[in-house]
Parts: sequence; structure tokens; C-alpha cells
Amino acid sequence: MAVKLHWVLNVRHDMGLSIPNFVRWCSLPNASNSFRLFAVNEIRLFGIKSDCPELLNILKTCKDDKLSCALIKTLGELQYQPAETEFFHRYMYASITERQALAEALGAINSGNPEVLKFLVDDYLKATSAVNKVGLLRVLYSYGEKGREAFMRLKKQAPKYDKMYFEHIESKLIDSRKYA
Repeated sequence: MAVKLHWVLNVRHDMGLSIPNFVRWCSLPNASNSFRLFAVNEIRLFGIKSDCPELLNILKTCKDDKLSCALIKTLGELQYQPAETEFFHRYMYASITERQALAEALGAINSGNPEVLKFLVDDYLKATSAVNKVGLLRVLYSYGEKGREAFMRLKKQAPKYDKMYFEHIESKLIDSRKYA
């Protein structure tokens, strides 16, 4: 049903007709989480940046893991820089899936903020899971020139058994997003 509704909304948008106010759908008190999830994803797919402040407010009170990950992904892809501070606060008590979404969103915002870069490097150094390490390295590698420099510094300092993660990210033949 969601695919059909998205298709109808996409056709309306392409024809220049109005589309609903999705952020209002996210705030409905009696709406199910799956409906809210659909609304958040529509905001991301249609690139409605004006809804970002309201989405950030919803994220601050969100308790559902799937919905919070969708909100984080949307704010990241729409490059909403004020969300970075909320991402930092949320990171320490977030679930593993939410942490991965937060790291990727910080990379997608790509503000060039030195605090974000330091945060990503520190988190890589603390990570114990291979999946988390590869994900954080991918974010660092694509985080502009400074991110690439940090990636190379980490590569030089990495123990022998971690070298394969760096090679994995640098390989043009492997799309590491499928695995992390």
C-alpha cells in the first residue's frame, strides 16, 4: 500500500500538484509508527528541507528505534546541520543500529566540523565490532579532505589484523555499504 501511495504522490508532485504536509502526519497523536515512518521517508524522498526543524523536535522525544533511525537518516540526507549536536547527545545511549545511522548521517551532513571528525575518529578507536569499524571508516573516507587525512592516519596506525578494513573501503570493486 505504501508503494502505491508513494507512486501517486510522486505523480502528483511531477505534475506540479500539491502533496500533503508530511510533517503533520508525523505529529499525529494517534498515528501508528509505521504511518509515521512512511511520512518521514516521504519527506526524505521528496527532499522537503523546510520540515527538518520539526523532524529534529520529533527525534528528541522519539522512543521507537525504527522511527528514530528514519528521522536520523532523513536529517542526514537533507544535510540539516543543527541536528549534529542532537546526534552527539543521542549517540552515547543509542542502540547499535541507531549508532550506525547517526554516524552515516553525520557523514552525509558533511559539514566539515572538526568536532564531528574527532568524534568519528574517537568512535572508530573505541569500536570493537568489525561492522561498526567498517561503517565508521566509510564515513571518514567520504568526509572530505580532512576525513580522508584522518582515514590515512588511522590506516598507518592500525594493527595488522585491521588493515583489511581499510583496504575494503579503498577498493573500487567493493561497495562496502552492502556489508556495513
